[in-house]
Amino acid sequence: MATGWVGFVGPIVGKIGEFLMDPVRDRFGYLFYYKSKVKNLKDEVEKLDEKREAVQLSVDEAKRNVKRIGPDVKGWLERVDKCCIEAREILKDEVEANKGCRYGWCPNLLLRYSLGKKATKKAKEVAQLHKERKPTEVAYNEPLPGIEYTSTEAIKVLNLEDWLRTMSWRH
Repeated sequence: MATGWVGFVGPIVGKIGEFLMDPVRDRFGYLFYYKSKVKNLKDEVEKLDEKREAVQLSVDEAKRNVKRIGPDVKGWLERVDKCCIEAREILKDEVEANKGCRYGWCPNLLLRYSLGKKATKKAKEVAQLHKERKPTEVAYNEPLPGIEYTSTEAIKVLNLEDWLRTMSWRH
């Protein structure tokens, strides 16, 4: 009878343990693996900078060719600039986290935890911005001022009628 209960309760207790241990593992991960999390953030920011520079080159070329820059491109560039500034502020804290009292013998655990958590969150945001910008059209042709579109159907009908009149008049 006891094995029946253990067989039933065991998986439930295992799931509860997973739900309780995952957040604890994440918290300790922020603290003990903060260096790898900061390195990941640096790498993601570097990739995003490269993509931003490529998009900026396309924007500059489009401006030289008197094209209109898409609003999605302008918005993406603004979000990237803001995100990179915030990421660099987080990366400045790495120097402080490496320092400690007593010549590095006593590390600042609170700062390391905070840095690991911020770096993880910002790296996800940077990666999302990187994925967001697919190679699409950056600029569009500017409509020419003073030129309006007119239908050619009326011209075709008018020319056909004129032609018929001239053909029937010749007979």
